[in-house]
Amino acid sequence: MNISEFVSQMGPNGLARTNRYSVSLSPPYAMSNEFSKDMRKVLLFCDSVNLPGLNVNTQPIRTFGEVREFPYEFNYDPVSLTFYVDGELKVKAFFDAWINCIQQGNRRSFNYYDEYICPQMHINVEDIRNKSPYSVTLYEVYPKTITPIQMGYEQKDIMKLQVTFMFKYWSSQIQGIDYTDKIPGQ
Repeated sequence: MNISEFVSQMGPNGLARTNRYSVSLSPPYAMSNEFSKDMRKVLLFCDSVNLPGLNVNTQPIRTFGEVREFPYEFNYDPVSLTFYVDGELKVKAFFDAWINCIQQGNRRSFNYYDEYICPQMHINVEDIRNKSPYSVTLYEVYPKTITPIQMGYEQKDIMKLQVTFMFKYWSSQIQGIDYTDKIPGQ
């Protein structure tokens, strides 16, 4: 393959870029009214996101002859998002409130699952024309980890907050084709 063949395979949009994306989600049921007006700021301040990964857990099984690995479940990797923190710290307050919805204060009792999950989080990969040829939907999302923020007098960087999210499963769409439940032979 020569360089002109390679360039022709890229098409009019070129190669996908890692800085072209958008994220959308809504606050969970337990805090939907309180923070709904701050959601646009939170989502605009999303500095980075990783697309979800997927592992297939397998087990060695011998039927006849050699041993083969057979799948028995999917294992979904958590997704991390990094946010710029605004001067009023509303972004930090939003995620503090969300993770505090999981447990009821000092009583150490946990709220119901449906109260602290966000039903869906959408991650859209955009091309240079601001179209979204690929998108991922994460279902039943909640924050698992809010990383500590290092502060110091010698630092002059913009404050950032990294939040790791757990979810039940994810699906993807490529230019309008939904790949959820696309099982061959059914």
